[in-house]
Amino acid sequence: MRAGRAGRVVRSAHCSPERRVVYSVVMRRASRSPYFMTAFALIGIADAFYVAQASDTGRPFWCAILEGCNTVVQSPYARLFGVQASHSGLAFYLHMFALAVLLAFDPLSRGLGIGAFVYTAAGVCYSGYFAYLQLAPIRAVVSTASSPRP
Repeated sequence: MRAGRAGRVVRSAHCSPERRVVYSVVMRRASRSPYFMTAFALIGIADAFYVAQASDTGRPFWCAILEGCNTVVQSPYARLFGVQASHSGLAFYLHMFALAVLLAFDPLSRGLGIGAFVYTAAGVCYSGYFAYLQLAPIRAVVSTASSPRP
C-alpha cells in the first residue's frame, strides 16, 4: 500500500516487493531535492540582491578573498538587452525559489519536475555565458587576491 495524491491509501498489489523498495528509496531521495533547491535559491537571492543593490547605488563591491568583482560588474557586458544581469539573476532565483517550494508540496508532479529541470538547465547555460564573458572579452576573471597582477 502507498499513499495517493489526496492522502488516501492505494493498494499496489500489482507491484512486486522489490519494486516497492526501489520506489521507496527513490521517493526518499526525490523528497529532499526541493529542500536543497530552496536553500540554493535563497543563497542565490541573497547574492543577486547584494550585487543588484551595490551596482544600482554605485558602491564598490566588498570582495574579501576575490578581486575583479567591480571590473566585471561595471563592464558593458554586465547588461543583457539593457537589463542589469544582477536584476535578471534576482528574478531567476526568485522564480527558482517559488518552483522549489511548489515541488516541496507536490514532489510527484511531472510538470513541476520537468519545469525545474529545464529552468535549471537554462540557469547553467546563462552562468556559462557569463563565465565565458569573464574569460574572453572582459579579461577580468574574479580570481584570488594572492595572484600576481600583470
